[in-house]
Order: sequence, then C-alpha cells, then structure tokens
Amino acid sequence: MELLLLSNSTLPGKAWLEHALPTIAGQLNGRRSAVFIPFAG
Repeated sequence: MELLLLSNSTLPGKAWLEHALPTIAGQLNGRRSAVFIPFAG
C-alpha cells in the first residue's frame, strides 16, 4: 500500500489540488484507479 498525504487542497490563485497534480501523477505511476479519502478536522 502506498499513501500520499496532503496537508491542504488549495493554494491562493490555484484550482483545487492543482499544486499537487505533478506529485499525484507521479504517485499513480500509470495506475488506472485510486482511492481518495477527503478529511477535514
């Protein structure tokens, strides 16, 4: 199992998760599916 933890989903002037797209794409590494679990505490 691999996990990618993000401390925020937005940055000023960017779309939702836009700042993390390169990291997410690299983590997926060609996988066709993944599980996304949003959390707000």
